[in-house]
Amino acid sequence: MPWLVNLLCDETVVQTYYHGALTGDELKAACRETMVVARRVNSCRYLTDCRGLEPGGHSLADLYFLVDYLVDEGLDKESSREAVIADAHGEMAEKIEFWENTMVNRGFDVRRFSEIDAALVWLSR
Repeated sequence: MPWLVNLLCDETVVQTYYHGALTGDELKAACRETMVVARRVNSCRYLTDCRGLEPGGHSLADLYFLVDYLVDEGLDKESSREAVIADAHGEMAEKIEFWENTMVNRGFDVRRFSEIDAALVWLSR
């Protein structure tokens, strides 16, 4: 699988690490697995590491409709918080920025970071 889900910070943060060029269906499956793990440990803090993503695979439309999927699956706008780790420049920067803006515009607390330490501090607030 082109993703890996694990727990950080005494199981209070669900980390999803992506690598390769994920299709829209793979991205949806990764989000489904992430939510299953989060529900199992009763967490609403997400660390999404996109530094291993490669161009191709999913489209901006896939990302847009993925938000609808997450809402339908019960992702709570009030309590969830996602820190996205990504390079500020490069071929994937546009998609990462689109994801952040789309989620924020839908009322979610999402912020992009370039370093994991800063993201974990923000998630712990």
